[in-house]
Amino acid sequence: MNFTQVLQVLYVIILLFILKQIYNAINTKRRIDGKIIAVYMPKSRVVMAIAAGLLAMMGAFSVFAKDYFGLVYIAAGLGFGYLTMEKILVYDTGLYYSGRFDKWEDIKKWSYDNSANLLEIETTRLGNKANRTIPLKFEDKDEILTIIKSKKNKKKGKSKKKS
Repeated sequence: MNFTQVLQVLYVIILLFILKQIYNAINTKRRIDGKIIAVYMPKSRVVMAIAAGLLAMMGAFSVFAKDYFGLVYIAAGLGFGYLTMEKILVYDTGLYYSGRFDKWEDIKKWSYDNSANLLEIETTRLGNKANRTIPLKFEDKDEILTIIKSKKNKKKGKSKKKS
């Protein structure tokens, strides 16, 4: 196998990974019970958007040069762009971002890192999936923290009433 073929295999693997991520995101959204109460755009990820655009452009140039493997580059660039632009969805039952849904009762701690503009969430999940960071715009910080706090307080109130 020459170098070009190795690169093509790598790009096919990247495309398959991107398609799996898109499938997981769509499947997760489909299984969520509840209504959307707020939608936020994540903090701008310019570098990722540029990389996705360049990948798609490289594919377009390849197809124009009669190298039809460029279709793989285009598909990977578009898929990567879709994943980069995915919204933060706040449901009445939990929080969704990037193919993962965390129910309110699974969230233990939350905070906002002002220096990195990240919403940091600690959940009851085991392993490395217990913690996650969500890139959040500074102007959305107060609103989403208020929603999380109110949802967590409602859950605490319900468990106290049962006692």
